Amino acid sequence: MLTTNGVKLHTEVLFYLLLGTFRPGLVCDIGSMDGLHARRFRSILPDSRIVAFEANPRNASLIRENPDVARRKIEVRQAAAWNEDGYVTFHIESAPERDRAEAWRRGTSSTRSRLAGSLGDSEIRVESVRLDTFMRRQEPPPAGAGLWIDVEGAAFEVLEGLAGARELVQAVHVEVETRAVWQRQKLKPEVERLMVDLGFDVLGRGFVESQHDLVFIGRRLHETYPRTVNAIILFARLLTYLSRFEANTVRKELIERSLRGVLAAGLLAPALPISG
Repeated sequence: MLTTNGVKLHTEVLFYLLLGTFRPGLVCDIGSMDGLHARRFRSILPDSRIVAFEANPRNASLIRENPDVARRKIEVRQAAAWNEDGYVTFHIESAPERDRAEAWRRGTSSTRSRLAGSLGDSEIRVESVRLDTFMRRQEPPPAGAGLWIDVEGAAFEVLEGLAGARELVQAVHVEVETRAVWQRQKLKPEVERLMVDLGFDVLGRGFVESQHDLVFIGRRLHETYPRTVNAIILFARLLTYLSRFEANTVRKELIERSLRGVLAAGLLAPALPISG
């Protein structure tokens, strides 16, 4: 089986390829901010349930007000994915609305306080929900799930909350840090150990050392379709390599056209499973 732990590649491409190949019935965009990734998931999975989780009330309202979100039938849940059902303290990071240079701060609110670089925050209580609770309540249960997690220092707790439905989860894209940015946060090694214990294999990672994304696949799925998973990884690495030689706008178009072509043609459709 191809070993990819530590290999740097375009993690977004890798995750999209996993979604388009294994076609989970549910995809959750957790820490959605603006619903952008949820809308992209809909382009890949026209028939799946897409849910955007956003705990920041202002961000959640803006997502709901976006007509493209309604047109694409994306559900918006104003809640924090967490390791307990109930309520949790949420820190709303100050983000000057008219200063484009500070627009990134819209996506930095968290269940954690920043250690440095904050313009100030305010605390509110928001609904919290475990992902296994959420998935188990679906009728009928989803035929597989994909999770995109960008929760500003709270990845460990969010992932703890899927333990009771781990067998439903096919692929996870999650942002991690190698040094603390938020108070009392768990770092990358702890997240990786948790995912291994939950039954997931890491397929690839992003480029920036201090903060990057990891892509995981359910170990059972990986062991059942090893040739398909290897092909997905190799294609993602090829696209990552080719995109280095293009300008940003051309790179984006290249990736999107390549993804659409491969997924539409079914070139990475799961091969026959390996029997025991």
